[in-house]
Amino acid sequence: MRVFVDTSAFIALLVSSEMFHTRCTDQYSAYTKAHAQFFTNVLVLAELYTRLVYDFNRRSCTEAMQRVNQLQEEGSLKVFQLDGALFTQAEKALLRFSEHKLSFTDASIYVTATLYDMDEIFTLDEDFRKIGLRDASMR
Repeated sequence: MRVFVDTSAFIALLVSSEMFHTRCTDQYSAYTKAHAQFFTNVLVLAELYTRLVYDFNRRSCTEAMQRVNQLQEEGSLKVFQLDGALFTQAEKALLRFSEHKLSFTDASIYVTATLYDMDEIFTLDEDFRKIGLRDASMR
C-alpha cells in the first residue's frame, strides 16, 4: 500500500495534544503493520513546519524536522520534490478544482498522488474525496 501523508495527519501524529492524535496514531500503526510505504512532498513539509512554528513553537518544529529526517534516512518516508513540470501540473489542478477551494499544496498532493499511483491520502481533510482521491477517514 502506498500512502501519501498530508499536513493535517503529520500534525495530529506529532502533537499529542491534537484532537485526532490517538485516531491518527492508531491509523499509522495499522499502516505500518500492513507494510505501507509512506510518501509526502516538499510543499507539505513546508506547510507542516510553518504551522508548527506559528501554532505551537520552535521546539515542536525542531522535533518534527528531526523525526521527518529520521524517517527519510530509515527509508520509511519518501519526499517528492516538485520540479517545473509538477509545479505546472499543480497550477492546472488548482484551477481545475477551483470550486473546491483547494490550497496549492493540496493541488500538488493531487498531482503527486495521481502521478505516483498512491492508494490513499492520510489526512484529516475531506477535500481530497471531492476531487476523486481515496483518503483514510480520520474525522
